[in-house]
Amino acid sequence: LMPVVRLFREHPYPGELSDEQKQVARRLAQMGVQYVESGNEPNLNMEWKDNKIGPLVGVVDAWLKDADFLAHLGLYPSLPACAPGGDVDDIIYTEAMFDYIAERIPPHVLDATWIAVHNYVLNHPMNYPDDDVNRKGTQLTQQEYDAQGPFTFPLERVNKERREGKHPVEHDIMTPGLSNGFRKYEALDFLSHWNFGHSLPIIATEGGPVIDPGFSPDPRYPIVTEAKHANYAAETVRLMENGFVPDYYFASCFWLLANREMENPAEGTFESHAWYPVGRGEGLPAVARLRAIQHKARPPMVIVS
Repeated sequence: LMPVVRLFREHPYPGELSDEQKQVARRLAQMGVQYVESGNEPNLNMEWKDNKIGPLVGVVDAWLKDADFLAHLGLYPSLPACAPGGDVDDIIYTEAMFDYIAERIPPHVLDATWIAVHNYVLNHPMNYPDDDVNRKGTQLTQQEYDAQGPFTFPLERVNKERREGKHPVEHDIMTPGLSNGFRKYEALDFLSHWNFGHSLPIIATEGGPVIDPGFSPDPRYPIVTEAKHANYAAETVRLMENGFVPDYYFASCFWLLANREMENPAEGTFESHAWYPVGRGEGLPAVARLRAIQHKARPPMVIVS
């Protein structure tokens, strides 16, 4: 196991790592931890001290100083992950952030840097945005509606959403909103090449399926149930372990193992996201589903010409 540690700060922006957090980073380096995050989702108002997104320099100038410190310890600092969508669209924010950093990052820091991504699938198919519903507005019959559900709205409304919400192929994964799924790493790799000249390693430090109405926001698709949650998790493993994702995409870390069952039993904010909810010692069906898979070493990506 290789831990990825976020040096947690409540409302981290603007600001740098504290002396206490730097001391923690030194201990982590001595313990053999390598991957470190120093910030989180700067495109959300709630991550800023005044609960309002401030100037970009409040993120990137501090990140450059913190990343230099971490790299000198032998740690690998991540570029901050943005929230899918967010109060400022994550791809627009990330593009501006990468552009600013690329002009100022020292080579020794770039060599140690990786990209954190929060690629929640929401309730989108794994191949989104290139699935037929998004591209063609594929209509549902009553039988299909009943078999694939539950949906947020009745059949007529779902089909209307599909007709009006389709995006032809000229709307690629860089179009705001169309990266909101498993494949968000592709958009970040494009921005990495554009700004740094090559791929950087990408790790999903949050992502995957979540059982929560707020994470089933697209009315064109079914709501995420426990059974669909398990299917999403198993499909992620299949893609990762069978060479269907690019080599630069290092790992998918699912959100969220446990919440109230861990260190803060009174905190219930993310309890509905937990794979091990309170009172369910066996966990969600996804736990047994992943345990039943005969896991194997990940091969290089399959290239089909």
